[in-house]
Parts: sequence; C-alpha cells; structure tokens
Amino acid sequence: MLIKNLQNLKVNKKMPEITLSKRYNSLIVTFNRPNKKNAINLYMRDVLWEALELINLDKEINGLVFISSVDNCFSSGADINDFGTSGSIIASKKARIERDVWKALNYIDVPVLSVVDGIAYGAGAEIALASDWIFSTLRSQFALPEPKIGYMPAAGGTQLIIKKMPSSDAYKIAFLGESLSALRLNDFGLIAKLIEKDNILNEVDEWCSMLLNFDVNNLRTLKNMYMQLHR
Repeated sequence: MLIKNLQNLKVNKKMPEITLSKRYNSLIVTFNRPNKKNAINLYMRDVLWEALELINLDKEINGLVFISSVDNCFSSGADINDFGTSGSIIASKKARIERDVWKALNYIDVPVLSVVDGIAYGAGAEIALASDWIFSTLRSQFALPEPKIGYMPAAGGTQLIIKKMPSSDAYKIAFLGESLSALRLNDFGLIAKLIEKDNILNEVDEWCSMLLNFDVNNLRTLKNMYMQLHR
C-alpha cells in the first residue's frame, strides 16, 4: 500500500476507510470511516492484517501507531453488518484462523501505540487494550458493548481488561458492557498519557521520533521478552 507522510493524515473525503502510512520508521494505521464511526469491516480487517504482515517482513519498522482521522471517534468496533455474510461457514472459519488479526496484534514484536480521541468501543477498545501505550484525550470513552446486543467480545478484550484492571470495574466492562472514561482508566494506569485533541499529531510525531533513539533489533528483542513473561 502507498506509504504517505503523516502530515497527510487529515480528514479527507477521498481517503479510503483505512490507510497505512509511515512516520520516521513507525507504521501508522489510520481509521477513516466517518459514516460508520470507524466500524471495522472485512476490508479494514484485511488491511490491518497487511499492516501486521508488513511489520513482520520489514525489520526496519520500529513501532506501530493506531489513530483516527474521524472527530470524537477512535472506533465503534466491528461492523456487525458483516456478521454472517460469508457464503460458507467453513470458509469463514478458515479465513479467521488464517488471518487472525487480533492474535497477531497481541504477538507483534514492536511497540504499539493507540491514540484515542472519543469512543473506543468493542474492537476499538480491544485494539487500545492490546497496545503498549494508550494516549487519550479526556473526552474518550472505552467499552465492550457486545453483551448488550447478544455477542461476545471476540478479540481478547475480556481477557485483557480482567488482567489489567481491578475485578469490580473489569466485570462492569466485560459482563455488563458499561463504558469507562479515560480519566477512570488513567486512575488504573492504563492510559500512558492524557493529551489535548489539538496536539495529537505532535504527540504521535514525538513518539515516533523517540523510537529512533533505540536500535530496532533491541526493541524487537525486548518486546518479545516482555510478551514471553506476560503470556
């Protein structure tokens, strides 16, 4: 896919629903589906897989950033309109196994940053929870609303939230689908940095620039060691 400069990552009606770009040596994944609140459809999931595969292939990449160009929305989760659209249950299951985006994200060997401004629900919250850093604005809200509509959070959210938060609050999110504010998550240490909306691109630029100070092979080795200790 076309690698663009981060400065081009602004709201643009001609942009596709998700783009890959590069800032320094970090790969930037930008959600841009405003009419669906960045609901992740099958096409977007395939691009996410391509992004993770690119990191595995390009050993110069030293970081992964998830960000949104849609105001007040990181991602509303998986697009439920895609559920059950496969012509074959067997083919659908095979595709999920062969392209398990969520498992790959949890095993990726570079530092991962999610920059959240607004709602991060369902798969959006799970991407953030699978990240090593979350930068968030104060107006952001995090939730796993699947139980309210008869679904199970299927991208590791229930496990991640219970591992990272006190049981009482984790159960509210995992079992009842309640939302928690960025300020509340910050109290638990899940938010690495509270940021201002108008300073998001500068924060991303600073984070990507910071990673240049470290040898990429050492970063990947340390990330692998960390994952082995916490699996």
